[in-house]
This record gives sequence, structure tokens and C-alpha cells, in this order.
Amino acid sequence: MSSDFKLFVGNLPPDATEDEIYSRFKEYGTINEVYLMSGGRSRSGQSSAFVKYYDTESCERAIAAMHMAGKLRTQDRDTVVVKYAKSQARRSAPYIHSPGPPVSTGMGGRPHHTPSQPTHTAGCKLFVGGLPDFVDRDDLIAIFCPFGHVESVHLMQGKSKSGQACAFITYQIPGPAEVAIRELNGRYRMEESSVISVRYVLVMRAQPCGLVV
Repeated sequence: MSSDFKLFVGNLPPDATEDEIYSRFKEYGTINEVYLMSGGRSRSGQSSAFVKYYDTESCERAIAAMHMAGKLRTQDRDTVVVKYAKSQARRSAPYIHSPGPPVSTGMGGRPHHTPSQPTHTAGCKLFVGGLPDFVDRDDLIAIFCPFGHVESVHLMQGKSKSGQACAFITYQIPGPAEVAIRELNGRYRMEESSVISVRYVLVMRAQPCGLVV
């Protein structure tokens, strides 16, 4: 199934169901699949989903009718966000091992204890780099919510010297962060951009210095 016919639907009510989404979007074309993201609520409590059609015309009709104009239910307060799902996974990317810096040793070959070393903060917060300049919050929710409940998404303002954007993703618990790194880091690209990097946010924690004799 071509990803060209796949739509991201955001701003859905927290109790939305796949049946409701199917019923609302079927008037724009024959639906191949509806996927409501498990644990895919934003910090505001709203849900997200993917809707797959069989042709571009159906996608265009759904976007024209629903994006920032339509609602899942008549009584809903917010309109939904509907746009093409731009992200595509590159599942066959090779794994490249990057060795760490050489260890400094003292007399007798004993390693020095460094004054500080990076450790990740509870394993819940991730740094995401290598993002294209067109990325927005909905794109990031669509990428990271399938792995678990996302507590917050912070897209950094401004671009780096390379023209790429970056963001911080915080999960509710550590497990999804570990899976997201394994599945996305160096393997996931958005349209024609380079693959993204996903890693734990590091902090410097002081370590006791050992005396080497």
C-alpha cells in the first residue's frame, strides 16, 4: 500500500474510536485502513490516527473538506487536522558502530576516572535531530506516539547551520523511549530529507575523581 494515500488525522477527541473515524471519512472515498494510535494522545488529551485510502483523489477530498474545518462529531469543540502522512521508515538501514573516545590511562594501565560523565534523565526524554525545516508538532506526534504515551513535544524554534530542525520528545515512562530509539535512530526519514537521529537527553553528573598511582 503506497504511503501516498495515507493521511494523518490529529486533534481528535480523546475517546474517538476507529469506527467513528471510518464512518466520518468514508464519504470521501473507499478506505483501506483506519489506525487509531494506541497511547497517541497529545498533552492536551487529544488523539491521533492514520486513514489510508486507495487513491490520491480520495485523500484530496478528505483534506479539502476536513482539514481545520470538519469535526469528528458535530458537538466537538475542535476541528481536526488532516494532511498527508509525510514520514516513511527506512527499515533496511545498516547499523554502523561508532566507537567511543579512547580511555586515558595512568601508571599500571589503570583508567582515570573522569570528573563527570553523561547519563540520561530517567530514560523518558529524547532529543530528535536531523529533522527537515517543514516539520511540525503533528508530524512528531505521528512518528513517536505509536511507541507509547507522549507527555510533551517541544519543537525548537529556528534552524541549525545545516538548515535542519530539532525537537525534544518526553514519554510518560522509559520503555517507549528505548523502543523509539531502536526503531527510529538512523533508520527513519521524512520525505527526501536525511534520516533522523534519536537519542536520550544527556545531563552531566559529577563523579568522584580517583587518584591514580
